[in-house]
Amino acid sequence: MRRFWRLWLPIIAILVLGVAAACGDDEEDSGAATTVDTTMDAAQVLNVYLGGEPDTLDPQRATDTVSITVLRQIYSTLLTIDSSLDIQADLASEIPTVENGGISPDGLTYTFKLRDGLKWSDGTDLKAQAFVDGAKRLFDPGVGNYYVDFYRVLAAGGVNLDVEKGLAAGDDTSALEATIAGKLEVSAPDDQTVVYKLNRRSPVFLLLTTMWPLYPVRQDLIDANGDQWTEAGNLIANGKFVLSTWDHDQRLIFTRNEQYHGQKPHLETINMGMESDSAIAFLAYTQGEFDIVVLGPEELVQVRGTDLEREFQTYASLVTLGFYFNVEDPMLTDVRVRQALAGAVDRVEYAEIVLEGAALPAYSWVPPGMPGYDPEAGRQYENAIEASKQLLADAGYPDGDGFEITILSSDSSGGKRVTEWLKEQWETNLGITVGMDYVRTARAKGLTENTVYLRHAFRNAMIPVITLLPPAFAGLITGSIIIESIFGLPGIGTAFVTSVFQRDYGIIMGTTLFYAFLIAMANLVADLTYPFVDPRVKLA
Repeated sequence: MRRFWRLWLPIIAILVLGVAAACGDDEEDSGAATTVDTTMDAAQVLNVYLGGEPDTLDPQRATDTVSITVLRQIYSTLLTIDSSLDIQADLASEIPTVENGGISPDGLTYTFKLRDGLKWSDGTDLKAQAFVDGAKRLFDPGVGNYYVDFYRVLAAGGVNLDVEKGLAAGDDTSALEATIAGKLEVSAPDDQTVVYKLNRRSPVFLLLTTMWPLYPVRQDLIDANGDQWTEAGNLIANGKFVLSTWDHDQRLIFTRNEQYHGQKPHLETINMGMESDSAIAFLAYTQGEFDIVVLGPEELVQVRGTDLEREFQTYASLVTLGFYFNVEDPMLTDVRVRQALAGAVDRVEYAEIVLEGAALPAYSWVPPGMPGYDPEAGRQYENAIEASKQLLADAGYPDGDGFEITILSSDSSGGKRVTEWLKEQWETNLGITVGMDYVRTARAKGLTENTVYLRHAFRNAMIPVITLLPPAFAGLITGSIIIESIFGLPGIGTAFVTSVFQRDYGIIMGTTLFYAFLIAMANLVADLTYPFVDPRVKLA
């Protein structure tokens, strides 16, 4: 069975849609006169949903959006990006430039001066060595953080350059990578100064310092607690909030960090409930359990034209989603096969119909409106179904004969919606065979076997059981007419047959209505149970 991994060539640049009830605010539709109550609630608590369990809260190991979302609540770093996408000083006292001496004339040395009085959330002083420790941990052997390639611009006695050359040539670079951390040219001359040396000039290095891989860390706590250092009670950070509770696969609770160096947030507590299914999250929102949710297409349809539409907010998110091909699979090594798969889908249909207009069709990674956007990039995949068929035939699979792949995706409503549409597109347009595997994806995310079985495999396996079991139970009861009659057993079936021969219409009608009630209730139970196991089904 041939497989490729989740996230494929860019289909859409998402416009995230959310339903928001702001703390203390009540906003009418734009364009209408509004009166906003700006009085804050006595208890400043925000209840939001998180799209699943974070893979890790280790900033040098995090690669998934859920983990990064959480890390940004509890960490601050040297520089930050404001709402206008401009770089601003955060823990640094100023942005390094050539003029202020923060950047050397050759552009290879960056020196950051820390603000005075910086503290960790436990009140201890935050020193420059924490940034050195964070940078070195990023290059620990075997970490597997693919963001590390962004930081190979950091000098390490020439080793990072050698690794880049080796990766480009397809060589095994593991021996070289094992030496980087010890040679990394990141230093702390004093408690207030961090120095990064580069192996070449980089126009984006200041931007790289705003990201989580260079967050400072408490090496003493890592050494003391091992793999448990990111758990609530052990994790000491320096952002606006502190992780106070982590009930795995259930919720995260954050409280305000009173040691935060900047303006303290008004919020006292953030409760993040873990729910990967947008349908369930939306139901929780309507019941007052969440203050903010992000809508999927089905939920968007439910909101339009209702009272909830006044709480609806839409905004652009700088995100491009796709699937990665497993190019190590012999069936996918031929570039013509990958091009055929990329061109055999209708991105406009996906954006406008499948996602109910909640996205823009994309043909390249950079979305419209962003610097570097090229409107012609990837356009060879637009209206390319016939060309894709020819590419697949040229690769040895005419009409898709003998070509079989499996999509690894989640079993959430969103995941199923995407993979089922993609499966239909490829099978219809290319004639190939496409399978879907949710359990393998769950295991690949590092979930425990109990979570994999209960939240993924069990739910999918229960769908046919729920379809058959309640009607079968009703059939078992109504079948008593035949069983009791054949074997001479007393019971409701025997009473019904006797009443027919004796023309006892009261018992006949009562028994018939009882049987009809059983069948109706059995089907009702099945219908009410579906939403708990199948995220595509919702209670109206």
